[in-house]
Amino acid sequence: MESLVKLLFEIILRATLGGLLYLGRLVGRPVVTWLSGGQVLLDPPGNNLVVLRYWHGVHRLTDGTPVLGKKLTGFLGLALLTPVVIILLAVLL
Repeated sequence: MESLVKLLFEIILRATLGGLLYLGRLVGRPVVTWLSGGQVLLDPPGNNLVVLRYWHGVHRLTDGTPVLGKKLTGFLGLALLTPVVIILLAVLL
């Protein structure tokens, strides 16, 4: 019984985190592109570009252009979205 509860909790937690990262990517993709002036690409880059992958989420193209990974883009989007939601809730409540 205890292992079933742990399994269900883990499934719910992973689904919630996945949904939050997806929401963060929706916010992060246009914002990061706009803030960087198009100098930072987001994963996956187009035009069949070759990406050198690193473990920390900031990858590089063969010409040195930085490419942000999917999870890092999601976390940046959440980091940008969280203060906006807090301010909106503070103003509305």
